[in-house]
Amino acid sequence: MPTHQLVFGCAEAPARECSGDDDLQDFLTREGFGAYEINSGAQIVSDDMKLQISRMGMLPVLRCVSRDLNESEACLIQAKMLGASVACMRLGAANAEEEASRDLVQTVLTKFKDACINLRFEVHPSTIFANLGKTAHWCELFPEVNLALDAEMLLEESADTDEGSAPDLRPGFSSLVPKTAMLRATIPDSAIPRGDVPPQVKLVWKRVMQQWRRHAPAGRWLLFMFDFNLSHPHAPDPVATREFMKRYREAALSCWQTALDSPADDRIERASL
Repeated sequence: MPTHQLVFGCAEAPARECSGDDDLQDFLTREGFGAYEINSGAQIVSDDMKLQISRMGMLPVLRCVSRDLNESEACLIQAKMLGASVACMRLGAANAEEEASRDLVQTVLTKFKDACINLRFEVHPSTIFANLGKTAHWCELFPEVNLALDAEMLLEESADTDEGSAPDLRPGFSSLVPKTAMLRATIPDSAIPRGDVPPQVKLVWKRVMQQWRRHAPAGRWLLFMFDFNLSHPHAPDPVATREFMKRYREAALSCWQTALDSPADDRIERASL
């Protein structure tokens, strides 16, 4: 029987920070990073970048910050140029203010499907909180819709939550968990100077992973994408960055294993999504 599986990814920024390292390819492969995300707006993906990803043997993911479904053609073109198997198109404020037509959503999904590219709708937090009903409605209308969500934004904020307790999911979000194919893990600025993994962050990951595994269809892959804020003034140097990434990947892996009901039935490996 198909099992739930997990693949780790890293955003373009941390990998570029390590680009001066000859051991980058070995490091990413050894540490189990199976996906590499390119954050691209109007920027054209260079041949050098495509070659670098190809050499690393990683799954290329394109993140398009376009906020308008009508601009999906640009995202599709760039995904093709990159050779991406997965594209993540952001839905932002423009979609919150006007109802996207059913025909347009279907057209966008069909175009990506015909190109053999799995499309994820990345819903901006301010949008999804205000339009949770619309997002859930999309998932009902279009079974092929999958979401990319920020792990930290799925949880209730409570002043009473201490470090030893697991936070609750925001009301209504459990209904979106089965349609979530990608979780973005943003590392808090406060953790960067120390390079540690705050206990509350691990509780967040564990809680979301537990809910995802409980509700996601069998055989579903979860792409866990690390988004490190390396523009922080106290971000580690390229050499220390490798250890920083490794520490967070190990923490997330520990959370995943803790969340498993039957550890022997689940595998963690690289694969084509």
